[in-house]
Amino acid sequence: MFKAVILLTRRDDMSAEQFQQWWLHDHAPLARQLPGLRRAVFNVAESDDADAFGNPDTFDGVSELWFDSRADFDAAYATELGQSVAADSMAHVSKRQRVFVTEHPIVTEPTVPLVRIEPNPRRIRAFVNGVAVADSTRSVYLFEQGHQPIYYLPAEDVRFDLLTATDHTTHCPRKGDASYWSITVGDRTVQNAVWGYPHPIAGCPDISGYVAFYWNRIDNWFEEDDEVFVHARDPYKRVDVLQSSRHVQVQIDGVTVADTHRPRLLFETGLPTRYYIPKLDVRQDLLRPSSTTTRCPYKGVARYFSVGLPDGPDDHHGAGNEVRDIAWVYPAPIPEIPKIENHLAFFNEKVDIIVDGVPLARPTKTPWS
Repeated sequence: MFKAVILLTRRDDMSAEQFQQWWLHDHAPLARQLPGLRRAVFNVAESDDADAFGNPDTFDGVSELWFDSRADFDAAYATELGQSVAADSMAHVSKRQRVFVTEHPIVTEPTVPLVRIEPNPRRIRAFVNGVAVADSTRSVYLFEQGHQPIYYLPAEDVRFDLLTATDHTTHCPRKGDASYWSITVGDRTVQNAVWGYPHPIAGCPDISGYVAFYWNRIDNWFEEDDEVFVHARDPYKRVDVLQSSRHVQVQIDGVTVADTHRPRLLFETGLPTRYYIPKLDVRQDLLRPSSTTTRCPYKGVARYFSVGLPDGPDDHHGAGNEVRDIAWVYPAPIPEIPKIENHLAFFNEKVDIIVDGVPLARPTKTPWS
């Protein structure tokens, strides 16, 4: 693994607190989007300390950036985003030194297994044609690197009288050979909707007594009495909504379509910050309701808007090009996330968002990039 060690000294006109505020809260979210970045650690130097030779601190921060190779590091900084990261850094430091190293670990933490299971105390039910084909309070979450968590349910809690074994099989290098079953309820058959691993391979948790269901082949999923959509909810995923007074502007091709000092910021594990804006602070004259809807297991059902850009300075009705499905709103979010009700958010990946006068880099490694 290739690592770049970057030693930074703040500008002379910046205090240590100002440097840390910029580096950890403004620069870090930008740097973490570098393509190919495997890991990043920002180390803040202890203030008012001396080095081993008694000299005052020379550096205010040391960043460690891991990439697969030096070529990946160079490629990342050659992108538009990489150049923005470098320019932002140079604008806030008086000195920067870089050291490139190849790591040779001596002591390492245990690696996270590729596949693991954890108990799920919630009651899980799966319905087909109004019939509960599974009902369990003893399911487990199966976590597999690169995938959403999946419910695995004990075979005893599944209506095997409604299942028929098929000849279909698949092989997973992490879990082994899977067997499949179809579901028949009344005159409806759902082919190969259920799978299990009767003989998991070495290194895989013992899931031989469990089966799983293709999510979209089941009509309705419930956790306790709340319906769940899209996929199983990850118990380690957080969604926090905070009220803010930051100045947020949204621009599309240079046209300001939203401007607010009262946004609500939604922080969702692993995704860019989303800026939810009151409708009154969005140019309603440019919004075009769309028929598009999506579901989120953590927030509810979203409805979308397109934006009609003005066709010249005198056009106040958006008669120009239309940017489709660029914003969304949750008219009735699930009870856990009430603060974003009827606030609009725009795709950071497709618009220019300016926060407190600072343009944000467009995310490049999300499903919407």
